[in-house]
Amino acid sequence: VFGYNLDPSGATSIRTSVNLQSQPGVQEFRLTTGAGTSNPVPVVSGQADEASEVEPNEKVSNATPVVVPIVACGKFDSATDVDAFRFQAQGGQRMVFQIQASRLGS
Repeated sequence: VFGYNLDPSGATSIRTSVNLQSQPGVQEFRLTTGAGTSNPVPVVSGQADEASEVEPNEKVSNATPVVVPIVACGKFDSATDVDAFRFQAQGGQRMVFQIQASRLGS
């Protein structure tokens, strides 16, 4: 897990490992240091393949290619950042997209 403060004057980096539950799903993670315990952060584990964005990927022409089914992972590098993913589909094929960011507090 990697985290940082959004204010560059007080940025701190910490690396640690997370013991995941045996069953896929969302679990709560907290970090404890000498300064105290953090707010809970959701950590999601699953059995599906994952693909992380590869910058630059803000346009269709340089979108990160993925093969479905997939969990596509992106992050906002700035307030105006756009992350695009490209995949192959067939006409008439039904696809379902589930966005979890807001539900996880992101």
